[in-house]
Amino acid sequence: MRTQSIDTPPEIECIQIEIMRGFSLARKLELAADWMNFLTSANQIYQRGPEQRIAAAYGKDWQKRYQRFVRHHPQVQPYSAHDAVQRALLAAVEPLERRRIPYGITGRFACSIYGLHSATTSIEIIVEHPRHLILSPTHTRHHDAYLDVVHLIRIDVTRTTLSLSQIIPQVLIVGHPPIMMLTPEAVTLDLLGKFAATGKRDDALYNDILGMVKVQAPNMSMALLATQTTDYPLMNQLLDDAGVER
Repeated sequence: MRTQSIDTPPEIECIQIEIMRGFSLARKLELAADWMNFLTSANQIYQRGPEQRIAAAYGKDWQKRYQRFVRHHPQVQPYSAHDAVQRALLAAVEPLERRRIPYGITGRFACSIYGLHSATTSIEIIVEHPRHLILSPTHTRHHDAYLDVVHLIRIDVTRTTLSLSQIIPQVLIVGHPPIMMLTPEAVTLDLLGKFAATGKRDDALYNDILGMVKVQAPNMSMALLATQTTDYPLMNQLLDDAGVER
């Protein structure tokens, strides 16, 4: 089994994996949200500072939009709320549910919930919808991504005309109805395709996928993933690195 970090002995990572398997998805979202808050808060501090440093997670266009918003709204302190990510997530999915638009949480955000921690700074959603969307009055659109102007969290929306068959309801926020997520298998295929598209250079992304497969191995259909080796040549390597039987 390959560990996510060369500094982490296999026996320590095994303990981490067992701990994460014992948490509910709601608890894991809280942990992922805390880390996401920390990363984005640090970016926000830099935006307010004298150096006007770039928040790399938002990209060039997003950096300009983000800086402009923070300058014009100095009173906004979105990360004083520990549940900012959860609130932003609900604000994004509730309009989709009201309009009965099929959707699913995906990407590295889903990877953080299903697996070990990853350095994601945006919520990623795939929707079965052929046109641009307006989520709600509290979102400003930039191409197919949105900025939650209440919490300053980026929402990445991927549109598809294909049927979203690999989605399941998950209780991510205690006291709220389940939120639709892609299955761990579907998230694995989605991210493995993106990793291949980088020329297999994004090691951080691969480690995120690896961590998710390790944590979710007891709940995933390894036989299903093993049948995807033709379309996803990296699948065998991934399963070997994760140390799972198939």
